Amino acid sequence: MSTPARTPDLEAAASGGGILAIHRALQVIEILAEENGGLSLSEIARRLDVNKQVATRITESLEVAGFIFRHPASDQLFLSYRICNIGERMLHTSRLLEQCSAMLRALADASGELARLAVVENDALFWVLAAVSGKRMLQINPLYTPSIKLHGTATGKAWLATMPDARVREVVAEPKLKAWTKNTITDPDRLLEELAEVRKRGFAITLEESESGVSAVAAPIVIDDIDHRPRCVGIVSLAAPTHRMGREALIAAAPLVTDAAGRAARMWPITALEHVRAELSGSVRLEIL
Repeated sequence: MSTPARTPDLEAAASGGGILAIHRALQVIEILAEENGGLSLSEIARRLDVNKQVATRITESLEVAGFIFRHPASDQLFLSYRICNIGERMLHTSRLLEQCSAMLRALADASGELARLAVVENDALFWVLAAVSGKRMLQINPLYTPSIKLHGTATGKAWLATMPDARVREVVAEPKLKAWTKNTITDPDRLLEELAEVRKRGFAITLEESESGVSAVAAPIVIDDIDHRPRCVGIVSLAAPTHRMGREALIAAAPLVTDAAGRAARMWPITALEHVRAELSGSVRLEIL
């Protein structure tokens, strides 16, 4: 007689560890968000540094809630679209996607390259929107990096440049910064010197600093918040293969990017929630822009 398939009980699955269990569940979501091929329960347990019993409770809770699913053949765990839908509903509520998509499309078409929008939230940057021009055969994958490397990308530098130097040191928080390529700036003092230049010209550029063959130019989206203080709420960027856009081409494209950032700022939804996000993100008065 065959044993019926076990259905995880939500209360039982969620009853292991209170706040720590919630923290670990969120870690699982972040881990799976970085994986295209899913992960086994054993691998999730290894990355969480917990035993398989704990990992089972956490993943069963997430399965029941619909945030992850298990492939029936491989038994690998994957992130569901429910996470994406939650974020997208929030963005649609603020009308951010609706208002910025046309701006990004125009930037992509005018430049012939990849245009992206990142938003600032809680001391971090997150990609939320991308537009790819149809003019080029060779293009960069809009999702080529799941996270934004602050000191190695034009997007990260454009955001860091909106902070005073003391705040930059707190955010990067390393005596020697990680190198992703031979061009990555690893000395915090040298990074601060470059950020001073970014503030003067109003945009940041990078040449193969986070990934070989990729260069970019980016500008901050600055709004006057509810309390009438200027805040950086996001970044508009343009990325391209380096053989197509070297330093001179990036600088030449910068006015397109700064203009797009300015248009995004004028249409950005100013809400009480946006004010809270800005306060939590550590965005400050801009020194020179």
